[in-house]
Amino acid sequence: MVQSTQTSNKAGSRGPNDREPLVGKKTIPPVRLRFGAFLSLACCFWPSAPAQDVPTFRTATELVLVDLVATDRDGHFVWDLRPEELEVLEDGKRQTVTFFSLQNRAASLPSRATEKPGPPAPSASSVPVQTVEEGYYVFLMDLHSMPFDALGRSKEAIRGFVESRLGPNDQVMLATIRHRLRINQPFTQDVEKFGRALDQVPFEPRLEGNLGRFMEIMDDIFADMGALGVANDPSLAQGNVEELVPQIEGAIQMAAGESRQILSQMEIQVAFSCAAMGALARHLRSLPGRKHLMLISAGYPLNARTVMKNIIRERAAMFAPNQYAQVHMLVNSSMAGAGRRTSFESRLRSVIDQANRSQVSIYSIDPRGLMTSALAYAGTRQSGSHMYASHSNQDITAPQDFLTTLSSGTGGLSFLNDNDLGRGIGKAFDDGRSYYLLGYAPRAKRKPGKFHKIGVKLARKGVRLRYRKGYVDTDPEEMAHADLANAFKFPELFRDFPFRVQVSSPTGKLKVRTLIPTRSFAFSRNGGKNRCVMEMFGALVDDSGKWVGEDFLFFKRLDLDLDSEGLDHFQRYRNFSSSSEKDAPPGKYDLVVVLRQSLSGRMATTTRSVVVN
Repeated sequence: MVQSTQTSNKAGSRGPNDREPLVGKKTIPPVRLRFGAFLSLACCFWPSAPAQDVPTFRTATELVLVDLVATDRDGHFVWDLRPEELEVLEDGKRQTVTFFSLQNRAASLPSRATEKPGPPAPSASSVPVQTVEEGYYVFLMDLHSMPFDALGRSKEAIRGFVESRLGPNDQVMLATIRHRLRINQPFTQDVEKFGRALDQVPFEPRLEGNLGRFMEIMDDIFADMGALGVANDPSLAQGNVEELVPQIEGAIQMAAGESRQILSQMEIQVAFSCAAMGALARHLRSLPGRKHLMLISAGYPLNARTVMKNIIRERAAMFAPNQYAQVHMLVNSSMAGAGRRTSFESRLRSVIDQANRSQVSIYSIDPRGLMTSALAYAGTRQSGSHMYASHSNQDITAPQDFLTTLSSGTGGLSFLNDNDLGRGIGKAFDDGRSYYLLGYAPRAKRKPGKFHKIGVKLARKGVRLRYRKGYVDTDPEEMAHADLANAFKFPELFRDFPFRVQVSSPTGKLKVRTLIPTRSFAFSRNGGKNRCVMEMFGALVDDSGKWVGEDFLFFKRLDLDLDSEGLDHFQRYRNFSSSSEKDAPPGKYDLVVVLRQSLSGRMATTTRSVVVN
């Protein structure tokens, strides 16, 4: 028996672990189905009234789009830029601007706005003006890195923005990251509804894989040393002691052991958070105009292993000021091999690439506010009773590099060491009201995977320009691979079209029936034929979030090549049905089913809880 219940509200609560090779192209069997073979594969149609027209999709063009925010020295938007004033460079070579326009929302200023409207936009005769009807603002709270006393301040700042500055055509979304990505509130214009979702974000003070947790542990370890009187040992000040005293040596080794665990946790958390941000950016791609993602996070050090080693050295050197060489050697040997691959630049590059492709700008806000080295993470530690507080700036500034990289790479801003968290939120809102959009066609032959640097110069003084700094010409197969992996990790973000799943089971087997509305198939016309490629993937996930088995539970590829008559016949039916029957071990699982239309890039996912007896 199989008990099956729809669990779309909990989608994303669990997904496969980081076994991304499972969705690599080598695991996909080369099955190619034609429309004429459907009946022989136990696929059937249910007749009904004529379905709706199949949606059409615009063909992608080789065009690089750049959002351009221009401000004067006082931070006010500059309304009168002209395309002849601009010089656009890619990899140092001048590019021909294909179009240049002003994206303007000044006509729909918020009714509750507290600031005065700016100057009127230029007329269409000076620069083309396109009215942007709606603004989209996403608040993403990274609870992995959130100090215990920062959650309340963050909620207050978000609430203040939504209640005072949200316009009648603005939409806001709330999402959180902690072990999983959760969409706490999809896009809405209802302020009260959004506020209730914000109130329900849980208070979870325990930190995990980040420098905040690491500094807590360092305080505990070296405070115990102080209690043993090691700091007052006169022999350590003579400068001729070749060996470290056992207490210092033990503390260094203990700190190194803890750092290994923190590094392992941090790698998992950063990988998950970056994948979540990339998937969220892709989810926003279909929305028009510039989208604004406000990331509220304390960040992560880009080279965590080096930062932790330096902090351990500095702490230990406080107790052995004349034995720095011995401390240095012991720290290096104790940390040998730990976290050598814990570098997050490549993951950040992937997030930035996804955001730029989706016209998403990231505004990062450090919720810790203004800090000095003596107070770093003091709120997290909840008391000043530890004898030796952090004296290093690294636990303050190193994680912020993560935030500034995301923002500068997507044309956003980062707000750090500022107790006014609402200032960063308000700036993101201001940038969304008016900006310039320019586009150019790069050279035809480019090496996939290479980063192309973008530069924009203005023949006018006193104007600051903000835009994304470049892009990666990503291999389409790599993009498809990443999207498929993310569809299993974050099912609720991949709902481009509807479909249903029915589940039943004989003993020890699992039967899955997929029902796809024919209007969900996106056909492209080529050479007199209408073509659509639909791929269907299924996987079982256990309670710990791990895959059951080493591969997909099932995979099917439907390759449709239809002439006009065949397409008309296909669209006479309401649903397309496909069935799979596979062996499954007894237990309770989540069944994740992903559909991908390879030609259009559209994807859809659903999750069901199943019990196999």
